[in-house]
Amino acid sequence: MSSIPDYQVETVPDDLAPFFTRFLKLDFQTEGSVTIPARPTGHIYLGLIAKGKTRASAEGKSFQAQSGQTHLSGQLTTFDAEYELVGSTEHYLAEFTATGAYRFFERDLGALVNRMEISDELDVGGDGFETFLAHLRELALPAGPEQPRVVSAVEEIEKARGNIRVVDLAEDLGLSERQLRRDFTRIVGMAPKPFAMVQRVLSALQMLSANPEIDMADLVYEAGFSDQPHLIRVFQLYMRATPSNLKLDDDGVLRSIVAGA
Repeated sequence: MSSIPDYQVETVPDDLAPFFTRFLKLDFQTEGSVTIPARPTGHIYLGLIAKGKTRASAEGKSFQAQSGQTHLSGQLTTFDAEYELVGSTEHYLAEFTATGAYRFFERDLGALVNRMEISDELDVGGDGFETFLAHLRELALPAGPEQPRVVSAVEEIEKARGNIRVVDLAEDLGLSERQLRRDFTRIVGMAPKPFAMVQRVLSALQMLSANPEIDMADLVYEAGFSDQPHLIRVFQLYMRATPSNLKLDDDGVLRSIVAGA
């Protein structure tokens, strides 16, 4: 089994910024395979297997993308998801903004949670990363409509690092909690409560990465968990480890393509 590879992060051109937060590139040379732990990030991904093969699994279901195929990876809310790269692999990923995938596809994204869908109808193939970007530009125009209340909800949740009551957020936006949950799930691909929890987990991971020796009481307070048992339960759910035994560098979590590195 090979070590976890690093994806190269590419800046998003201005004309694609309404849709994507970043692009990731991998040119991985191996005769075997490598498994990458997949973690919730609050993002949906559009990927192209330019060379090689990728298998993904979540909730006991497996999905596979071959060379030349495009795949759409939905929001993750489960702890048992992983990606396996088989053989030498050239892989490109476009990470959508929280509402970018809806504007790009104009479809209900709630059904894609914990799934990878092969998108043969999307012609984003070709030779090299620049060709991949060129096809994305063609597909991105014209853009679907903005969803201002959902955009505002995402911004408020991210600004609060997940420490926000959804019922209060809905009231501030002039929606019922049910309306917000329905619209948010359709556009973002997951409900607002798990999206907020993902933001808390990512915030805690960033703190752990910056200071591996951080006191657990400080981490609980700064990341907005109710107490240490709550923090541990959530980490076991999303990270398959407790904060005290999570070895970020060895596990490769922060370098994983689905860990918001």
